[in-house]
Amino acid sequence: DLHAAFAAGVQTTNAKARVIERATLDSNDSSAPVRAAWAHADAGADVLFVTGAATPAIAAAQRRGVRLIGQGRDWAAERPEAFVASAVADTGAVIVQIARDLLDSVWRGDLVRHYGLRYPDIVRLAAAPSLPPDVIVTIEDLRGQVASGRIPVPASDRDRNTDALSG
Repeated sequence: DLHAAFAAGVQTTNAKARVIERATLDSNDSSAPVRAAWAHADAGADVLFVTGAATPAIAAAQRRGVRLIGQGRDWAAERPEAFVASAVADTGAVIVQIARDLLDSVWRGDLVRHYGLRYPDIVRLAAAPSLPPDVIVTIEDLRGQVASGRIPVPASDRDRNTDALSG
């Protein structure tokens, strides 16, 4: 899951960094993502990992000067002033892969296939243009290590909406 990958990436790149986790799962409380963003910023977060189109949380983080990492689509391209990176999952590319499997006669209806960083056309980290080139090279190196299993990513059954990085 993306949250476990985020936490593992933080731990791998900076053992002194602290990941702060807070769930904002109440869909009836539209202010919960904003309160979570403020709480993380007040706790010293440098970066927030937000899921979905948490527009109120994005605005709250920007007001506090905290950058974001998004997920789902390329938020770094859409909102480079707010997002430093985004974990992209391209469902259209999955459909193309399924079509290839059908054409190659290897598709099986009872098979569950997990796509991850070994399929960068489907799953990737998009970086904001403001990131220094050496950081982008490091990210790509880490992507390869995760994809090959050299950096393990623990499984997580928790469903969270916001993580933050402090330190």
